[in-house]
Formats: sequence, C-alpha cells, structure tokens
Amino acid sequence: MKTTLALNVILISLFLQGCATVFKGYYDTVDLRNAPDDLRITTAGGLEVPISRISKTYSVNNRRGDFTGRVIDTTYVRISLRSNEDHILVLSSGGKEKRVQTFRKIGGGWIILNVLSGGVPLVIDAITGNWNFFDPIDASVEDNR
Repeated sequence: MKTTLALNVILISLFLQGCATVFKGYYDTVDLRNAPDDLRITTAGGLEVPISRISKTYSVNNRRGDFTGRVIDTTYVRISLRSNEDHILVLSSGGKEKRVQTFRKIGGGWIILNVLSGGVPLVIDAITGNWNFFDPIDASVEDNR
C-alpha cells in the first residue's frame, strides 16, 4: 500500500512537470564560435553576460584504438541564455562592437518526450519555453566598413 502510494506520487509529480523543465531547466548553453580572448558580452539593456571558457584535451586514436601521437587542445567558449525569449546581445572586443540577435527554436525531441509522458508536460514546456534552444553564435567582432 505504501509503495503504491509512493509510486503514484512520483508519477503524478512527473506528469505535472514538463520534460525540458525537469531535465534541462530554464537556461540554454550557447556556444560562441571564433571568440576573441578579450570578448565582452552585454544585453541590449546593458547587463553583462558571463562567459565560460572550458579547455579540453583530446588524444587522437586510430581505428584499433591505438594512440597516434596527436593531441588536440580545444577551448569551448559558452554563455547561458534564458530559453523562453529571443535576445539582442552586444559583443565587443578591441574597441569594436557587434550586435547579434538570437532567435529561439523549439527542440523537437522535447515535444516527443512530452507526448510520451502523457501530454501534460507539453503544456508546461509550451508555457515556460524551456524546450527552446539557440544556434551557436559567431562571436568574431570585425570592422564593419
């Protein structure tokens, strides 16, 4: 009896939450391509957007899994944006400035998971906008002449 009640409470709480709301959250991580080292990002309203730089090292292996002697160092530059709205960002570097508008897109995988979860999460994710994502941003700031 207690196990059935506990299982029902868990199932009901899952059905009342959107899949993207539970698993992804309210923010989307957006990759920045060609980002200069001194890049600074603000919103159109002047708020600073924190930038994350994550360095990773990969070793290259051949088809048998043997190390080929090549090592690749990669740095990922990312920001987090609230996924329920479009954003206008101001990228600045080296005295130059560029305005970029990001447009949210609906993640099709979240819709499928929401339908498989009984349909109620579909409504939750539609209201919150948590199923949205953004394409990577070209962060190169060039002279606009």
